[in-house]
Amino acid sequence: MECENTSIIKDKLAQLKRVSISIVFQYIGILLLLFTGIASSLFENIEILPKALLSCGVVSVSISIIILLTYSTKAVKIRQRHLKL
Repeated sequence: MECENTSIIKDKLAQLKRVSISIVFQYIGILLLLFTGIASSLFENIEILPKALLSCGVVSVSISIIILLTYSTKAVKIRQRHLKL
C-alpha cells in the first residue's frame, strides 16, 4: 500500500512538472507573438522577421497544447489508480 501511494505521489509531481513546462511554452509563444506585432510595425520593409517570429510563436503554443494533452490523459490514469477504479 505504501509503495502504491509513493508511486502516485511521484506521478502527481511529474504532472506538476508537465504543467509548469507547458505554461513556460505558452508564455514564450505569447511573447513571440507580441514581438511579431512590434516587428511588423517597426520593420515594415523586412518581411522575414515577423514571419519567423510568428512561426516560432505558433510552434511554441502548439508544443504547449501537446504537453497539456499528455497531461490530461495521464491525469485520468493517475486518478483511476488513486481511487482504485
